[in-house]
Amino acid sequence: MAGTLFPEVVLTPYRWNTRRDVDEAVVVVMNTVDQDQDIQGWLMRALQQAIYDSDPELAEHFFKELERHRPGALKYFKKPVF
Repeated sequence: MAGTLFPEVVLTPYRWNTRRDVDEAVVVVMNTVDQDQDIQGWLMRALQQAIYDSDPELAEHFFKELERHRPGALKYFKKPVF
């Protein structure tokens, strides 16, 4: 439409602020694996970025919970050195 201004889209990085945020991400990974799907594309990029950008304790919680619930999914993620 002529003359219509669209608001600027501001992309904010996905990061975890609480253990609950991490637990929800782990559930998404579990559901994806349970549906025999690979973790790839936007999901893998978003979660890997959250691993890098979030508090190291939350990233460690993510890896511990994956190890506990879906250890096979660990192959999709790089564990940073803190």
